[in-house]
Amino acid sequence: MQELWKLLTSPRHLIVFEAAARHGSFTKAAAELNVQQPAVSAAIKKLENSLGVMMFHRNHRKVELTKAGERLFADVSIGLDHI
Repeated sequence: MQELWKLLTSPRHLIVFEAAARHGSFTKAAAELNVQQPAVSAAIKKLENSLGVMMFHRNHRKVELTKAGERLFADVSIGLDHI
């Protein structure tokens, strides 16, 4: 757990990640979280950089989870549901 704590620059990034993964869209995640789309994109990029792995395949007008993203989404969504 301590290693994960050191890797994550902000727990907020996990919330942003979960919304983007659930919607398959940075724009829809931004609308849900009441922030601008570039803020979602920046948070995802920071998360990916801190973990050293890509979480999304970026396509025109949608994003898809990578295998690593699918694993993280499963764990994060369960954790947030419990909270």
